Amino acid sequence: MEMSPAEPVSKMTYAADRICDVLPRLNSSWFLPALQREFVWDAEQIRNLFDSLMRSYPISSFLLWRVPEGEREDLEVYRFIDSASDFGRHNTRERAFGVGDLAFVLDGQQRLTSLLVGIKGTYEVKKKYSRTGEIQRLHLDLLRNGELPDAEGEVSYGFDFRPNSATVSRGSYWFEVGRILKYETAIEPLLNETLARLRAFHLSESELETAKQNLENLHRVVFLDSPICYHTETHGDQERMLDIFVRANSGGEALSKPELLLSNLTVHWKALDARAEMKAFVDQTNTSLNRGAVQARTALKQDFVLKSCLVLLDLQVAYRISSFNKQTCEQIESYWTEIKKAITEAVEVASWFGINGITLTSANALIPVAYYLYRNPDVRLRGDSQTDAENASLVRRWLIMALLNGVFGGSSDSMLHKARAVIMKHGEHGRLFPVRELDVATQDARRLPTTDPNAIKKILDIEYGNSVCVLALTLLFEERAWGTIAHHCDHIFPQSLFKQGLRQFRSASDQLANLTLLDARENVEKNAKPFAEWIETREPAFLKRHLVPEDRVLWRPEAFPDFLQERSRLILDRLFQVLNVR
Repeated sequence: MEMSPAEPVSKMTYAADRICDVLPRLNSSWFLPALQREFVWDAEQIRNLFDSLMRSYPISSFLLWRVPEGEREDLEVYRFIDSASDFGRHNTRERAFGVGDLAFVLDGQQRLTSLLVGIKGTYEVKKKYSRTGEIQRLHLDLLRNGELPDAEGEVSYGFDFRPNSATVSRGSYWFEVGRILKYETAIEPLLNETLARLRAFHLSESELETAKQNLENLHRVVFLDSPICYHTETHGDQERMLDIFVRANSGGEALSKPELLLSNLTVHWKALDARAEMKAFVDQTNTSLNRGAVQARTALKQDFVLKSCLVLLDLQVAYRISSFNKQTCEQIESYWTEIKKAITEAVEVASWFGINGITLTSANALIPVAYYLYRNPDVRLRGDSQTDAENASLVRRWLIMALLNGVFGGSSDSMLHKARAVIMKHGEHGRLFPVRELDVATQDARRLPTTDPNAIKKILDIEYGNSVCVLALTLLFEERAWGTIAHHCDHIFPQSLFKQGLRQFRSASDQLANLTLLDARENVEKNAKPFAEWIETREPAFLKRHLVPEDRVLWRPEAFPDFLQERSRLILDRLFQVLNVR
């Protein structure tokens, strides 16, 4: 079969090199393309890689793409990181000016980065019960015989990240792995120096022999073996490179679908760097959602933004690799500013309502709000006009109930499609957020609408400690800006009472009917006073606002079950009124 002359012939070269030869190429001639994801391996995976090398196990082949000479000068490349962290690290970007033989690593970033981190770099290890980390380097326990099982029956060499170099601890002698680079031509000085130090600890001859063998094995791994076996693709078409990249990364540490879709965007965006834009925007939205709170989880991820792009641009909701073709990617780039604006406003409004990374149980619930804002760019949900306030209340109640009911949990593509159709038909041209129509669509999708009476009654089953407990309680109040109010979830009958004379009611003390939201300062003052004294000082307006029964008989500790029953009734009345449900 003859090949068309217009179709370039692909050439694939094969080579095997030593680690000491490859390390200098990283960030000098070997770089990462923008379509690559970031480093995701943890410390244990790095240790396992070095253990495999010490055992002379194959570590699979690598795949490179040699960038055509005419495309090198102005090309954006990403550097391999040499300082990994339990908290994550972003690769830095730079121009490929002056790189004469530029190659992109399409498959093997995790392994090559691990070698760089383990031999020449550092790893920031998260401290237990702390938000900070400690910078450590990879060490090898020279006294650990990698051929013998340890106390737990495991057979492995003793690699570990540690803060200090060449230290002795509990029968171990830790050697910093990177020090081996100083002894390429002759290992004898290192052996003599190390064995002399070890003899000072009165070690046995077998232990000295183990240390000697470990150093010789490490030297062999870095300077004698050729474990880096790689293919180099020389065909200069980026579309082909993308296809090879997707297929090469379908195994091993498999790329997720959002990462593959981002690869498509990266190749097809012209004016913007899709990877940098996406990473920065995801970080920004999580900061906005959590208002800088470290304890809140990172709820918004890349797939949320990609899914939002499809919904906002009226494209097919169920995203697939093939869906992000050149036309779709270019369309997303063209409307990227408007897309970001709508998503940002939806996230900031949710945060304003008091929703954060903990209570946002389904990020997809934000997408209909973003779509509504995208179709109505003049709407101001945080405005002060009567229409703005009414609209914000509608969105707040719908969004909170959608989260409580799990409307967008699981596979929500169909629900997103229905919600988009409703907003397109009933929620444009300055019209209010169409809650009733959305509820009809939700019921059609066989999910609980936000105004379902049974779902409203189930709110009473939420207890203290549940991630959405505070979110449910905000529905009882008129305030919209809970995200700006310092507040605590408080037990009306304090927990201290149930540790004393009300132990028989302790299991019921965390029910929603015994909870309310108090101003942070007010809650501190309450805790400083006996309950009987504090409750008597509350004015009628406070009692009504917090749905505390006005019958003082119910304030007595022994009447706690009757108090719960009456306050449950008051809560349900308020919820049905707020949600406009008969």
